[in-house]
Amino acid sequence: MKKLTIFIAIFIVLGACDNLKTSSLTETYPVVTESTDSKESIELNTSLTFPNEAIFSTTLTAPEVIHSNKMINVEAVLNNSSEDSFTIDHASGVFYFIVKDKNGKQVNTFVMPLVAKSQVLLGHGKIKENYTFKIEKAETYEISATAKFKINNENIEKLYEIETNKIKINIIN
Repeated sequence: MKKLTIFIAIFIVLGACDNLKTSSLTETYPVVTESTDSKESIELNTSLTFPNEAIFSTTLTAPEVIHSNKMINVEAVLNNSSEDSFTIDHASGVFYFIVKDKNGKQVNTFVMPLVAKSQVLLGHGKIKENYTFKIEKAETYEISATAKFKINNENIEKLYEIETNKIKINIIN
């Protein structure tokens, strides 16, 4: 039994190593830093079946200048400007992050586990997520993110995709 366990562990490690890509970008998964996760603990105040996309806004913040090979923390925020609260469904995170070099080529391989999550976005509430990565090559990069979520009502769903502002970050040696 012990040999089988060791064999399985080696097989998993080899499989993970086989999927690694060489890149000048090191990244971590997004981390939700502020949200309301419990549907049961909140009585939803909702007068809209499917809200207009205009009630949602996003912002993105990051340092303007950072040294190469230093961890960069980017924060994305989804805001609800209405009085109404909504249960939203999304992957493991709400935001998908994109980092592009000076030629417009995407340099990150952002992958999000497709774990289905539901959470409440309160009236006048917000959801914050962080994305942490580092870049080796010194140059100017453009960072953006898109909030992707669904609102379901009586077996009908509406997909929302709300883009953040694009920001420039200067990587120096």
